[in-house]
Amino acid sequence: RKGYAFAENAAELAQTVNDKQILGLFTRGHLPYAIDRKYDARFAAIPSLATMFKAALQSLGQHENGFVLQVEAGRIDHAGHANDPASILHETLEFDRCIPIALDYYKAHPDTLIIVTTDHGTGGCQLNGTGKGYQESGPALDRINRFKGSFQSVARIYEQTGAFDARHFEAISGLAVNEAQIEQILHEVQQNKRYMTSVIADVLNDKLMERTAIGWTSNNHTAEHVELAALGPGSAEIPMFLKNYELHGMLRQALNL
Repeated sequence: RKGYAFAENAAELAQTVNDKQILGLFTRGHLPYAIDRKYDARFAAIPSLATMFKAALQSLGQHENGFVLQVEAGRIDHAGHANDPASILHETLEFDRCIPIALDYYKAHPDTLIIVTTDHGTGGCQLNGTGKGYQESGPALDRINRFKGSFQSVARIYEQTGAFDARHFEAISGLAVNEAQIEQILHEVQQNKRYMTSVIADVLNDKLMERTAIGWTSNNHTAEHVELAALGPGSAEIPMFLKNYELHGMLRQALNL
């Protein structure tokens, strides 16, 4: 009634190419992780972040007075909280695929300001040198890339069955889990009421570190410097270093708001 085109999957989103107002609701909760969308056929109809970005640009670009668009790969944060190395890698790549789309739009519309940043780190994710002469550091990245599911995919099975599916975990990660570790995971989830996605990394920390060379400091937000890049009108006024809350005022100034 408000004039919005409505989409619940990628095919419906593709039909909104001429609509100025679009509402896309693709799941009842968080979007699935990119790694699960890649390997789990149940999520094949959910559009990628890049696909949603293109649809949003097509829609908003029809407005004569311009627009403000925020493109957020929000599940990077969730993967950091879970200390899930494969999910955080795939979510970062999911966002990275949006940057060329933004740059192409800028080339055609040079009055566009692009800002790439984040509000904070999560988990203290770091790739560690490993092996003699650090020669295993690259292969560790290759092993992460061979993961075929998120920790959330394991939690999803638990929510349905009440069990930790060790065979599924080994299939997606290449890591075997013994009975004692399964009992510890279930105890933390059932008795201490913790999220399984975080418990997996805690209980299997040594195995995950050996396989991925990824180290973590916590399951919490962290205070390291984060990426800040800007291009276009107003970008010259953005300093190389700033406190994250200061960016809001600079955006308003660039937009004359």
